[in-house]
Amino acid sequence: MSYQVLARKWRPKRFSEMVGQQHVLRALENALNQDRLHHAYLFTGTRGVGKTTVARIFAKCLNCVSGVSAEPCGQCNICLAIDQGNFLDLIEIDAASNTKVDQMRDLLDNVQYTPTTGKYKVYLIDEVHMLSGHSFNALLKTLEEPPPHVKFLLATTDPQKLPVTVLSRCLQFNLKAMSAVQISEHLKSLLEKEMISFEPGALALIAKAAEGSMRDALSLTDQAIAHGNEKLLTEEVRAMLGLIDEAYVQALLNALLSKDAQAMLAAIEQIARDAPDYKAVLAELIAMLHRLVLAQVRGEDEDPSVYVLATQFTAEELQLYYQIALKGRADLSIAPDPRQGMEMCLLRMLLFRPQSLVDLKSLAKSLSANPNKGANPADALKAQLEKKKSELNTEKQNSVPVKEAIVSQYNVEIETTPPVAVTSDNQSRKTILNSEVEPTPAQSGIYSYQSINDKWTKIVLNLNIDGPALMIARNANFKKTGDTTGTLIVDKKYQMLTTQQAKRDLARVLSQFFGKEIELIVEFEKPTNPTPEELCQALDKQKQQVAREKILNENTANVLINEFGAELLEGSQKLLLQ
Repeated sequence: MSYQVLARKWRPKRFSEMVGQQHVLRALENALNQDRLHHAYLFTGTRGVGKTTVARIFAKCLNCVSGVSAEPCGQCNICLAIDQGNFLDLIEIDAASNTKVDQMRDLLDNVQYTPTTGKYKVYLIDEVHMLSGHSFNALLKTLEEPPPHVKFLLATTDPQKLPVTVLSRCLQFNLKAMSAVQISEHLKSLLEKEMISFEPGALALIAKAAEGSMRDALSLTDQAIAHGNEKLLTEEVRAMLGLIDEAYVQALLNALLSKDAQAMLAAIEQIARDAPDYKAVLAELIAMLHRLVLAQVRGEDEDPSVYVLATQFTAEELQLYYQIALKGRADLSIAPDPRQGMEMCLLRMLLFRPQSLVDLKSLAKSLSANPNKGANPADALKAQLEKKKSELNTEKQNSVPVKEAIVSQYNVEIETTPPVAVTSDNQSRKTILNSEVEPTPAQSGIYSYQSINDKWTKIVLNLNIDGPALMIARNANFKKTGDTTGTLIVDKKYQMLTTQQAKRDLARVLSQFFGKEIELIVEFEKPTNPTPEELCQALDKQKQQVAREKILNENTANVLINEFGAELLEGSQKLLLQ
């Protein structure tokens, strides 16, 4: 027997087998069970959502030997004939190839004749919007007052093209595009029945690519089965669909995280080797930025690995990146070269920063260095800002001129990104731990690989590394398993950051540090001992508290807080002017 494609083999034969569309099925089932039948039905919706399938099941419900009901038997000659497509009283017409008025008149001449075997003669006109204006006119009278034994079932993907005179004569049902979850679950069920192995990630990619169309999803699944030799693997499906590897998006995000333009260009160069669709690349980046924003809003309820990555960005950064990516994607069509357009878009993300916070140390330094502002910097600041403030009538208007006064009078640097309690570079960490910069152990013999377990925190702080590799090292325990081998114990929530490239970078830096080749193995489980990050955070908190108390005792800070309503931000040494 010849192979039958999945879309035909698994076409629903009764309403209970349909996926979704409950708002339509409920109305049809009630009408059938209560015998409240209209003479003309119009089914609308995008391709592959079940318009024709619903119409055929409806025709089966009307003509089943067991009587009109929402549950046809599926076993009688009429039900089987409709399933096989050879029931004489179900006349299916493709309006795209029968547009002429003469063809419509020939069709309508047979309406008066009674059904051959069934109770109703059913006319199913697919893509009805393709009929010509004269054909619609010929159809109108019959559509409004057909013989009692005739039912019209119309289907279209573009109801806007139908004349209002036709719309007014039909009961209209709009079938919705299906969600990716509905499609994925249905594919899972079918593949289990077909006994074909699959990965959930592969089904998720197909469901997303189908864009709400179950028929498209089944066609893509057929293609994926052939492509993967009876197996649906995520990476093979990604390649089949022409999607970019998630590692590429991760590389772009890592470059944004470290604000490294060279790393950004290197990531784009790697992407370019696959000759990608740059609009699709930006679309994947936009989708990931959206996930990160949702992770920040939902907190730890989100995917742990996504949540951890989201915490590395501020909310302002993600919103800015999202808007720049959207605009950049729209501009690709007018860029001289698509790659050039994407490079400019991504570099723009690195170069633009919002402005809202005043660094207190920079402010105090600029005041002290300006001889024209008097011997006491706090008095000078108070006098200048009081002058600006007196020009305003409402408290609401105060904020902008006060900020402008600070910027224009004292040339203070305004920063965009809210400060965080934990410093981000190893040089600062070494200061926090009261340890000086030490020479490379391979040269001085200060550390040996045998002592790595006990001194992991200080070793991490002396490594010349940044980006995801540093993030992994800071949030891990280390266990030496041999003279040149070791295991990193990393929490599962950092799994997304733990890429092959990050592991290679960390192994390379450790090898340089100890003067011999080090091989790393990564295990994802909860570290049993405090990680370097946890130790540093504890010390950070202590140091921050001391620094905040010192700042609150300074005259300059007192002027800004007491006179102008400034606020010392939690976990920082910066004041925010409201």
